[in-house]
Amino acid sequence: MVSPINGVGQLDQMMLSMMKPATAGGDSSKSSDVDFQQMLLDVIGQTNAADGQAQQAIGDFQMDTGISKPEVFIAIRKAELALRMTMQIRNKLIEAFDEIKQMRM
Repeated sequence: MVSPINGVGQLDQMMLSMMKPATAGGDSSKSSDVDFQQMLLDVIGQTNAADGQAQQAIGDFQMDTGISKPEVFIAIRKAELALRMTMQIRNKLIEAFDEIKQMRM
């Protein structure tokens, strides 16, 4: 049986906390509770895990171990969705980097 992608809810919470505006009068030098590098590594790890689960589901289906076609399809779609989300994050990072490069000092 294919297990669900773990931590997607946690990722949503991290992304929401990153989008919250800073409080007025707050100390801007405080470090965020969310480590951006660790969040990116977690997303990549989740994407890799989803791909591994999809590959495992395909292999199990080919070996006729009792996994159904819908379960294989769901595993593949989860992996595809995780990859798309990771690519969107990558695209936004590149876009932000390009904006920073164009800033004048």
